[in-house]
Amino acid sequence: MRWINNSLDIPITDPSDNVEMFESFQNFVIGQFAEGHRVVIVIDEAQNLGTEILEELRMLTNINSGKNELLQLILIGQPELRALLSQHNLRQFAQRVAVSFHLREMDCETTSEYISHRLKRVGGSGEAFTEDAVKLIYEKSRGIPRVVNKLCELSLVYAASFGKDTVEVDTVQELLDDGLVLLTDPPFEQHEEIHGADPQGS
Repeated sequence: MRWINNSLDIPITDPSDNVEMFESFQNFVIGQFAEGHRVVIVIDEAQNLGTEILEELRMLTNINSGKNELLQLILIGQPELRALLSQHNLRQFAQRVAVSFHLREMDCETTSEYISHRLKRVGGSGEAFTEDAVKLIYEKSRGIPRVVNKLCELSLVYAASFGKDTVEVDTVQELLDDGLVLLTDPPFEQHEEIHGADPQGS
């Protein structure tokens, strides 16, 4: 509650008083709704939250009443988040998940487009990686954006150190051979259905 109230610039006189913190937050949410706004709390890396904190978040959604959704929570996390929310002691939380989505790994074509897009966004031509280099990055990253980013960033550093304007496949391979990037297996098998977390409820 201290973190949430601080993020929303809600003044608190006694940070140790949980009741005051909740009431101040509730008044803020109700006040925003009265002005035609809705409060949305986005929590990244939510797989690192413990069951106690998730239960506190579930209690926050009690501010919602009937058809009026004053507050919306959006949890973003790694696949471990799905396993966490599947625990029996979090079933009440899971029941309040209104919309869920799991972003699966990119395929090779999408990975290529993703790399090109990011390069263009920073003023590049989008063609700094050869086709073979992109294929190797896709193969080693399995299309996971965070790993793609890491491999691309270090590949650009390697290429620059060699005085090259283009990242070729041998540059990516040398990076991999040096063992600077830790490549891990997926935590569990991905499923066809979409899942994730966007908990809200009344």
